[in-house]
Amino acid sequence: DRCGRALQHALKGLLALHNVTIDKCKEEERERLKQQIIIEEQHPKMANPYEPIKMEYEPIAKKGDPKEHVSRSRRRKRERKATEQSGNFLIETLQNVDKNAILIRKENKKYPTVHEPHRDDNFAWKLHLKTLLYEKICLAYATLAEHSYSHEQYGFSLKYIEMASKCQKLLSNMIIKSRVVDASCLIGRVGDNYFQISKHWHRLEQFRKQFSTDHEVDSRLRLEIYNDLTEELDGHLKGEEFDLDLSLPSSEIQAMLLSCSHYQR
Repeated sequence: DRCGRALQHALKGLLALHNVTIDKCKEEERERLKQQIIIEEQHPKMANPYEPIKMEYEPIAKKGDPKEHVSRSRRRKRERKATEQSGNFLIETLQNVDKNAILIRKENKKYPTVHEPHRDDNFAWKLHLKTLLYEKICLAYATLAEHSYSHEQYGFSLKYIEMASKCQKLLSNMIIKSRVVDASCLIGRVGDNYFQISKHWHRLEQFRKQFSTDHEVDSRLRLEIYNDLTEELDGHLKGEEFDLDLSLPSSEIQAMLLSCSHYQR
């Protein structure tokens, strides 16, 4: 259920990126961003050992009269007494906290950023966000593949592995590259699925129906992946190990042979 919601949110994000306007020529922006990434990789940002890192600290307690000194033991007793008196209140307020709101960033807090694009660079931001969305899609499909395999739904598992492999192939060929899943893990799981299909050959029609069933989100994501692959592949193809042309076997012996061939890759 969570993976399904994640795929829906990622699809909405990809569709929203179509509305991001790029003022300059796309090819020039693409080449400029490639050169910028090469320069950043060759000259990484290093901290100056003679300059302290700026950290904004908040005082633990309000500043009071400097003449007022409280011993450490008294302070601990007072804090312990305050927590004991307000214990029930804390429990009541924590019950109303949304469980999905995990690690909410508070306001007026500064966090380190990792090479974010310039605010006015629409092309770089578009690629940055697209990379994050496809990472989310790839991880969701890999999780669905494992879930389907554990529930003996081998047709669904093969379909989700194929989608995850296409996402990873796209991520390997984008300007901002990323690696979410390992090729050997996907290929090994494909071999496991074919082996299990040969063991449960009497359920072939059920697996065939699972493999051919596409939800609306899956079909729309498949189209987005195909369009972005066509746009990103510029002759220098990478990630050939993620080329998994999967199909269901026509015989029990073929299922065993397919399983062996994927184990040997």
